[in-house]
Amino acid sequence: MIHTEKPRQRWNATGADDTDSTGNLTPRPGVRHGAADPEPAFRNAMAAAGLVTSAPIVADGALHRFHVEGDRRGSRNAWYVLHADPPISGAFGSWKLAVSGTWTAGDRDRLTRED
Repeated sequence: MIHTEKPRQRWNATGADDTDSTGNLTPRPGVRHGAADPEPAFRNAMAAAGLVTSAPIVADGALHRFHVEGDRRGSRNAWYVLHADPPISGAFGSWKLAVSGTWTAGDRDRLTRED
């Protein structure tokens, strides 16, 4: 069977509270790495790609497999990687659905080479 993968898509989450006038992440007191919790925005990006899950999202930079709602019970056909260090970013996909995408908090077009 030949599988064709759909083109990668990218999602950006902007937040005025976390960026300065140039779009760079700014430190906020009491928030690790100066950014809000990336989990809800990352989960929304996955859902927009058809990957809805109630599984916990862990921003540890490791590959995680998870169950997508609507798939056979107990299956873990989807995956994600989420990095909490700036620039906060992640990737996700599903082997079954042949979808994948990337996500970056803030304005991805303003990232520097070092990021």
